[in-house]
Amino acid sequence: MIDLDKITFNPALVAMLPSNIALKKLLLPCTEINGIIYVIAGEPESHQPSDLKRYFGKDVKLEKADPKKLKEKIKLHYRSSNKVSLENDQNEVIRLTDEIIFTAVSKSASDIHINPKEDKVLIRFRVSGQLETYKTIPIHSYNGLISRIKILAEMNIAEKRSPQDGKLTYKVPGTHQKVDIRAASIPSINGEKMTLRLLGINSDALTLDKIGMSKQHLAIYHEEIQRDNGLILINGATGSGKSTSLYASLRHILKSKDVNIITVEDPVEYQVDNVIQVNVDESDKVSFPSALKSILRHDPDVIMIGEIRDAETAGIAIKSSLTGHLVLSSLHANSASAAVVRLADIGVEPYMIASTLRVSIAQKLVKKLCQNCCTSTELTEQQALLIKREDLAGTKVAVKKGCLYCGGLGYLDRMPILEVIQIDNNFKALIHSELNDENLRKEMQRQDIPSLVDDAISKMQEGLIDFQECYKIVSTI
Repeated sequence: MIDLDKITFNPALVAMLPSNIALKKLLLPCTEINGIIYVIAGEPESHQPSDLKRYFGKDVKLEKADPKKLKEKIKLHYRSSNKVSLENDQNEVIRLTDEIIFTAVSKSASDIHINPKEDKVLIRFRVSGQLETYKTIPIHSYNGLISRIKILAEMNIAEKRSPQDGKLTYKVPGTHQKVDIRAASIPSINGEKMTLRLLGINSDALTLDKIGMSKQHLAIYHEEIQRDNGLILINGATGSGKSTSLYASLRHILKSKDVNIITVEDPVEYQVDNVIQVNVDESDKVSFPSALKSILRHDPDVIMIGEIRDAETAGIAIKSSLTGHLVLSSLHANSASAAVVRLADIGVEPYMIASTLRVSIAQKLVKKLCQNCCTSTELTEQQALLIKREDLAGTKVAVKKGCLYCGGLGYLDRMPILEVIQIDNNFKALIHSELNDENLRKEMQRQDIPSLVDDAISKMQEGLIDFQECYKIVSTI
């Protein structure tokens, strides 16, 4: 029996089956895999797939689900899949906005892109790191849609020639779930482009044991975040999951001990219970340095800085960690060792880095294989050569397949590939005397510390990612 809470539904297929038929016969289209339309049914034995073929023009396969839960899902999806045509009809604009956001949430998308063209508007979602087209809407629906989002996000609807930022909270129909959404607009030659970032969709999963750390990395990190002082850095490019790891760290600390935690962020992405969160806003004279100077007077045990961007912020972070605070922050760097060098580049003295830095973590996000359907194959000699591990030729690795739970994609969610350096006495000596990336990498090799490539290969061998995702990591190092 299908678990409806884990299924990704395709709204385009839902719209093909009339709502009265869906409710009366308890049928809900789900996804298309290899040219076959999968339809969830309360009583599949009472229907002939051939009778449903006329609605989709393709072969149909029925899958069973709990009738009571299915009825609620049908009501939820048909309530949120209304067609939109007229710009001046306010109700239709509201329905279009709700439909787009609801569909993005149901697909666990991280971003919604609304791109105006000359004669149409393209709506795209970023799902598991990949952009996919959801639908196009008529150009005459565009102004109403943008205005509706601006009103919800408390942006200026009259301002169309300057970039704007805003924030709104969306309540998922039929559930108690709320999703925080960050909105950003920017003028383009065809009109304003609007991007919505969906935050906290899977906030319950923001725990260290669920974000994808190996047992070895988890053991090191658990040890370090239990300390009362020092600096912990999580590094990576934009969109590499740094914020997720930082919030997971805060949740772990809160579960293990009673502490006063204050964060300084730009912007606050997730709201965490029992944590004081400060939102940086340069227009309101709240900058990283000014906020950090102020919060030190509020007796924090743990300070989380959204990102170290300049020498002043780095200096305050270092001094805070020296004076009895545990400081967690992020930095733009491609590796754990490069982050250490980056701190020195922005003006932190090497001896200060050696005295305060506890652990440096680098991470990159990759697509995780759906564990409900992935199959195995042998790694070819050519593939093993591409990842510079000829010894792995002929070993079993997982490959994607596609099922109802992943919407036929073969991938389900993303996970981080990690590199973790625990700053011991040997690393401290190098930072004091010969601080450069090459020396730090050599020390990593001497201590057999797994690199990003090693972690990617390890996760490929465990069946968590496929060769393509592993090779992406290898090719970018």
